[in-house]
Amino acid sequence: MARELVRCSFFFWCAFSSAHECQDEAPTAVWLQLQSALQANQPSSQPGVCANPAPEDFDKPISAVLDKYPGRDGWCIFGAAADWCSTCAIGREEKAMRPYAEHQAKITTTTEYKYLQTGKEPKKVLLPEGTSYKSLTNVRDYHDLFCALNGLFNVSRSAALDDFEYLEQVSEERCLSVQSKVWNYFGLSINTLLWDPYPLSDALIEILTSDKPVVHLNQSFVDMFHYEAAVQCRLGDDQGALCVMAYCALRGCMGPDGAVGQTKHGECPPV
Repeated sequence: MARELVRCSFFFWCAFSSAHECQDEAPTAVWLQLQSALQANQPSSQPGVCANPAPEDFDKPISAVLDKYPGRDGWCIFGAAADWCSTCAIGREEKAMRPYAEHQAKITTTTEYKYLQTGKEPKKVLLPEGTSYKSLTNVRDYHDLFCALNGLFNVSRSAALDDFEYLEQVSEERCLSVQSKVWNYFGLSINTLLWDPYPLSDALIEILTSDKPVVHLNQSFVDMFHYEAAVQCRLGDDQGALCVMAYCALRGCMGPDGAVGQTKHGECPPV
């Protein structure tokens, strides 16, 4: 189970980094650091951490864990597992998401293009039947796909960053949407995320860094993005703001034709 805890911290970071970035870490060393942090820090002394969940809580449906800690947010319950968890918990508690989004943007700047920045042109990505868009254009990386395929670009960007009530409303709508796309949605646990993402992530990197201007994604990739969003919805009990939606709003936008843009490249207006 100790291995599962450290893999949890890996996954939440990998969701916004590359697979190689995670594989470059030393699992034993990282686990020792995490174990030390879990033992040394009491929930009341560490921002964004409100509980010290038992190992078996990582296998339970998230709803059961929330019942075990009434009044607590799923993000802070598992906050000690990763910075990404605890900073989201802080943003939700303070009802202020812009600081969270800006913090995550700074972190991902150092990893986002480490393996994907090859000097090649952005891709046109053809999607499997049944997705909202037949294709996405100007796709550069994992983040573009995650935000686009989960409908997180289709919001008022400024409101998603600065209007917490608006973010709560649209987050609940997005969670309801993803619920219909994920099998066993209400049975999802933190360990649901711990199936090995590396083969799919490595394959995705290979696709996005290929010489082909047009590439295809099969349903397995789309499902991976939906599952990641679904667990984030469950951590908030499908209520309240999705932290990642604020991050996507700060990061970029998408046109009605499926063209993805990034703020830092001047393709979307700053917010």
